[in-house]
Amino acid sequence: MKRLEVLSILFAVLLCVGLITGCGGGSDSESSTADTDAAAISLDFTLNNSTGVEIYGVYVSPVEVNQWGEDIMGQDTLADGKSVDITFDPTEETEYWDLMVTDSENNQLTYKNLDLSTISEVTLKLDNGTPTAEVK
Repeated sequence: MKRLEVLSILFAVLLCVGLITGCGGGSDSESSTADTDAAAISLDFTLNNSTGVEIYGVYVSPVEVNQWGEDIMGQDTLADGKSVDITFDPTEETEYWDLMVTDSENNQLTYKNLDLSTISEVTLKLDNGTPTAEVK
């Protein structure tokens, strides 16, 4: 009988220790890791149009992919001299992206190798007909 009481007490103590350990330390470190990961992979940026033309479509693609995704501006356009905040949640886990914009005549301007994980602002320009991007 005493052995059963001792085992019951031991089991209760182990259960309490397990609950305390499981509830305490793990959740803070897991949530801070998740917060760090989420902050590290933010690819959102402000797009400034200094091309001299109205932008009708904005497309992004990982550098290693030879295909454009959907127009991330939807049905909106971006007049020359205007800005828009671009928010997207890609499924690919890559830092470097290519960006392509189209105008009303479906002309394409491509800007390559943008590290969107470190960029918060992209200003698109045309220098003598060559697409260039200033980044911050």
